[in-house]
Amino acid sequence: MLMMNIVLLLVLCGVLVHADPPGCCASNFDYCGSNLPDECKVAHPDILPAGLYSCTTNKDPEMIIRCRLGCGQKEGSDAGDDQCFLTAPKKIKFDVSSFFSKSASTAEPSSTAKRTTTASDS
Repeated sequence: MLMMNIVLLLVLCGVLVHADPPGCCASNFDYCGSNLPDECKVAHPDILPAGLYSCTTNKDPEMIIRCRLGCGQKEGSDAGDDQCFLTAPKKIKFDVSSFFSKSASTAEPSSTAKRTTTASDS
């Protein structure tokens, strides 16, 4: 009987010593890879920024799906509870002509530019 107790004690000690460390998730939410805690990104460098991951406290994130159109926080929600976008993000509209001033586009080439000659020009 004593021998059985010693073996059982040794087995329990071995299990405790070799137990997996707790995971990096701090809460029970779905997160985009880009919004996961930094310690998760360091521990799992293969995390995709546009992937949607399920987090459970003290466990490592598990990928749910790769978001084709991006990933972000649900509108009006707190941190966490992210989702894949169902449509592409809205494009910013701008007038290309506003990037070019009239003075730059109508400017004459400078006549003071000097031409340098090289051996191949001769």
